[in-house]
Amino acid sequence: MELNKYILIIREDIRTSRPDTELNEIIQLHIQWAKDLAAKGIFINGYGLNGEGCLLELIDGDIVTKPIPYPEMAFGGLYVIKAESFEAALEIGKQCPTFSIGDKIEVRELI
Repeated sequence: MELNKYILIIREDIRTSRPDTELNEIIQLHIQWAKDLAAKGIFINGYGLNGEGCLLELIDGDIVTKPIPYPEMAFGGLYVIKAESFEAALEIGKQCPTFSIGDKIEVRELI
């Protein structure tokens, strides 16, 4: 049976910067989680993003650069995984190691 692909989008608050030591700890947690998912054969890829970014939007015929509208829910990184079902992908997402620091996970199926 071929497994479906899902994206686990890490949503994080980018309004406050974290000390480098804390950022390194968070990165190490995510590296270990990716290794754990890979050992289970369900990890496809993953990326982290830095806190800088902007939103491009068409307004009155012009492309306008705007700040991220909800910095408390910014896109901080992603995992692409394989799972048998959406419910299985949700269960995988629940294992994210950084919920305790306020991260949220958005789970979506890739088509």
